[in-house]
Amino acid sequence: MEKKIGIVLLNYKNYNDTIECIKSIENQNYSNYCIIVVDNNSQNESVNKIKTSCKDMNNIYIIENKENLGFAKGNNIGIKFAKENLKSDFVFVLNTDTVLFNENTLKKLISLYKPEEKIAIINPMCCDIEKVIQKPYLIYNSKMWKYVIRMGIYILKQIIKYIFNLDKYKKNNEKFNVEEIKKNKYIIQGCAYILTPDFFKYYSQIFPETFLYCEELALAIYIEKANLKIENSTDVLIIHKEAGSTKEILKDRKKKKIKFQIQSYFKVVKLLFYDYKKIRNKF
Repeated sequence: MEKKIGIVLLNYKNYNDTIECIKSIENQNYSNYCIIVVDNNSQNESVNKIKTSCKDMNNIYIIENKENLGFAKGNNIGIKFAKENLKSDFVFVLNTDTVLFNENTLKKLISLYKPEEKIAIINPMCCDIEKVIQKPYLIYNSKMWKYVIRMGIYILKQIIKYIFNLDKYKKNNEKFNVEEIKKNKYIIQGCAYILTPDFFKYYSQIFPETFLYCEELALAIYIEKANLKIENSTDVLIIHKEAGSTKEILKDRKKKKIKFQIQSYFKVVKLLFYDYKKIRNKF
């Protein structure tokens, strides 16, 4: 019997991408799923457009936030609804600027779950519209505090570059060996990841205190603290068009990106000093 998957889509103004994502989910060769669209107070025609497009679907739920709660809290609204109201076994946190172009994506990803191995997160690989594989947001294979320090240094460099106008924003086209991924302990594909029943044995939601950025880092710390594992698929691909809702938030992109990164970074750092029980009780 198929396990139930709750698919959480966080919409902010960019309803065209959200609708395209929903249509791609409809084509999945998997029947036991539901879609939860959380609209983050878009204040445009998003909700009406999505409702009209999906009026014939009986497994979609639309939640309208009264304010823009940011990425983490917005997704947590959907995660809570998927678990408590719909009794979902798995929760797929999926960016709205993604497309599931293979009809067996859900089936393949869920098949990777092995309860005896304490797998908390299942990642697909993401590619751009030309099917070029994108590097995951977080790849690391050591103690998480070391990665936190490295990220702090990276943000500091970004601040210095911005102040002195040393370079302009560039898309990261860094090449990497996909086959090397499974040798790494911590990999989070921030635009698409599945939270498994083992995740929910320890936590009820993702870290709620960031508005934008560093969500992957917080999630990796969650995994380390509870001694859980991450499973990565190198042959399940989804298209990630990138930065759909982020562009709406970041008008002055470079400056605001750094601001959000700094704010989120220092909120996440404190997780290093908690055990998983304190994280669970506090957040």
